[in-house]
Amino acid sequence: LKEIYEGHGKNPDTVNQLVNVPGLDLINDLALELSVADAALFALVIYENPDVLFVMAAGNSTEDNDQTLPSPIYLSQFFPNMITIASHGTSGAISDFSCYGATSVQLAAMGENVHSALLSGIEGEESGTSMASPSVAGVAALIRANHPKLKAADVRRILEATAKPEA
Repeated sequence: LKEIYEGHGKNPDTVNQLVNVPGLDLINDLALELSVADAALFALVIYENPDVLFVMAAGNSTEDNDQTLPSPIYLSQFFPNMITIASHGTSGAISDFSCYGATSVQLAAMGENVHSALLSGIEGEESGTSMASPSVAGVAALIRANHPKLKAADVRRILEATAKPEA
C-alpha cells in the first residue's frame, strides 16, 4: 500500500492505473484504505500534539462507533487528548440520529434544534453532533483559560468526571 500512496496519494482518478498489486481489490478496498490513511494521519497529528484537546463530533448515522470504526472518530478510545461527542436533546436522552459507543464516545451535549448561523447571514435551527461538540470545546477552553497548567488529558478527565449521566 505504501507504493500506492506514494504514487497516487488519495486521488481515486489515478488509482485505476495500478496493475498487478498483490492482495488489493481496488473496487472493494479503496474506501477502507482511504479511511485507514485518514485515521493514520489524524492519529499522527493527535500523537504529536499531546497538549491539545481534540474534540470530535461522533457522527449522525446512528451507528455504534465501537463497531464501525469510522475514521477518525474512534481514535478517542486510544488517545487521552481526544474526546468524541454524541448529541442529546432537551430530555437528556441521546438523539435518535446520533452515533454512540461505549468506548469511542465519551460525552453527549445538546445537539438538537441548536440556534445557528446559516448561509448569507440567515439564522435557523440545526441538529447534529456537529452542533453538540462546539459546546464541549467551549467548556474545555474555559477550563484551560482558568487553569492554564492543566494538560489536555486532565481537561478530558474533568469533562468526563463532571458530566451529568444520561437521562
